[in-house]
Amino acid sequence: MDLNLIKVITVIIILLILIFYDKREYKKKKPKITKQFYKLFYADEKGHGKEVIMCKLLKSEKYRVKGKPDYIIKNVFVNRYIPIEIKSGEIKNKLKPKEKDLMQIGVYFLLIEDNFGSRPKKGLLVYKDYMFVVKNKRRVRKKVLNTIKSMDKMLVTGKGVADASYKKCEFCICRKTVCKHI
Repeated sequence: MDLNLIKVITVIIILLILIFYDKREYKKKKPKITKQFYKLFYADEKGHGKEVIMCKLLKSEKYRVKGKPDYIIKNVFVNRYIPIEIKSGEIKNKLKPKEKDLMQIGVYFLLIEDNFGSRPKKGLLVYKDYMFVVKNKRRVRKKVLNTIKSMDKMLVTGKGVADASYKKCEFCICRKTVCKHI
């Protein structure tokens, strides 16, 4: 084979990989959740039948987190779970989900992995007007784990850097208790 032909083929392959490889952690689209190949596995409310785990607080000793996703759906063919978090607000023209919501779905990835033995590939953040398909990528996981580490350090030392503002802290459980910022 001609050396120039090999070079051209290699360049084409690299370009195709760059074009089709999606590095984003999330993708914005209109809210629509398909039921094809999935069944409801977990719900944070009662009334979904005996086969569904309902209102159970998921805990992880390994990661020292706990939480209750709104829903978890499971693929009927393989042991794959997708956490779904429903938000009451709108995202409007923003291109990415709110940081706190992204962190919340990241914690659900850890909880599902630790409780059900399967690492989710994605999760859904559903706002009134749009939803984000959040991929369980290393960047999301690292950010969540670093935040947990930072919170643990703050608990031990009593020192930390607060990013306080009225909007961020308005509904915080620490407001007007242990936090001196708001």
